[in-house]
Amino acid sequence: MLHRQAIVHGDLSTNNIMITPEGEAVLIDFGLAKIEFEIELYGIDLHVLFEILGASHPHRVGAMEAVLEGYAQCENNLGPAPTTSGGNPVSMSDVLERFDLIRTRVRYHG
Repeated sequence: MLHRQAIVHGDLSTNNIMITPEGEAVLIDFGLAKIEFEIELYGIDLHVLFEILGASHPHRVGAMEAVLEGYAQCENNLGPAPTTSGGNPVSMSDVLERFDLIRTRVRYHG
């Protein structure tokens, strides 16, 4: 949802997600955030989450797959992203392709 609003978190890790008493996930710490439609930065957001899930939460089997599935469905469920001062919207499928590309560029990965 953030990316659809041209928001790059900059440190999208489980350390920056709080769960409310109602069970809702809330993102915190937007100190590195930017407002722009930037496919590379969105892919990096996803890669940071991918790395932290693998390193700190390996017992959560299928967690990243669920994130990516939800990410892909976001565009289908909500329609095209709105135009903002952050630039031109990008498709979620293009971001997922970039995430895959970023994973191939990372020097150490599992």
